[in-house]
Amino acid sequence: MVTECAAILAVTLCIMVVLVRSGNGDYAASALSVLIVPAVHLVVGTIVSKLQLSFGTMPHRMLIAFSDVTALAVACLCVFALSAKVKSPRNRKVYLLLCSGYNVILTCALISQTMAPLVERFLELHE
Repeated sequence: MVTECAAILAVTLCIMVVLVRSGNGDYAASALSVLIVPAVHLVVGTIVSKLQLSFGTMPHRMLIAFSDVTALAVACLCVFALSAKVKSPRNRKVYLLLCSGYNVILTCALISQTMAPLVERFLELHE
């Protein structure tokens, strides 16, 4: 999922640059919360995979999944903090729903792809 996370970061950063150049810096700042999950997955996944880090019996893939969940929590906190700038209650609800939903769905996809080899191995061992 390294390529997908890099693509998400690149596209989102391009959108943010366009928003800043068009004079809508507030909108660009609101998009920051969408960058957290793919950035953390990309950085932690690269570091952990290159160094083959593991804590005790926990494989490195579980560390990546744990960092994804932590990044989701931080991203949701940022979404709620940034939603305070939205004046309209209806727009605030839409912003909260879309950004939080995006982060949750992306995190589920990242975790499922990260943990799939471990689940397959577990099932093979228990057959």
